[in-house]
Amino acid sequence: MPAIGMINQEVGVMRRIATMKRERFSMTALIVLLPIAAGICLPPTMRTIAAGRWGGPHVNLTVTPEGFTLEFDCAAGSAKGPPVIDRKGRFKLYGTYVSQPGSPSVPREAHPAEYSGSVKGDLMTLEVKLTDSRQSIGIYKLVFGQLRRLNKCPVSRPQGPPRL
Repeated sequence: MPAIGMINQEVGVMRRIATMKRERFSMTALIVLLPIAAGICLPPTMRTIAAGRWGGPHVNLTVTPEGFTLEFDCAAGSAKGPPVIDRKGRFKLYGTYVSQPGSPSVPREAHPAEYSGSVKGDLMTLEVKLTDSRQSIGIYKLVFGQLRRLNKCPVSRPQGPPRL
């Protein structure tokens, strides 16, 4: 009979060893996989458009951490919020677009606008759309660090009475 007791005891020890090996494997897997899973769940590092001045034909853009301002030949615009770009360099911000006609008799019109595009190094493609009328204002190519001379709309002054 003592032999049966020893066999049962050996079987119990073998089961404990197998359980300990499974637990050790599970713990090792947890230690290895947990940091990987945590890295996948964290949001990617947010990049922003380079702060400073960007310029292109008919537009100048000034970027700050709070947003940006634009100056066109006969208009102006702005957007608030950090100018964040995704992994592919794309961005989209909402703001305002204000036409600035040359004549004081023509009122300035403010419209909600969408500013979207992409950045690749020192080059930016910018598309401006009015969101209330779905009108596309245009697509612009800008270069970081280069301001352009704009062709501002001439201001026409009201003429006084004719001289006799």
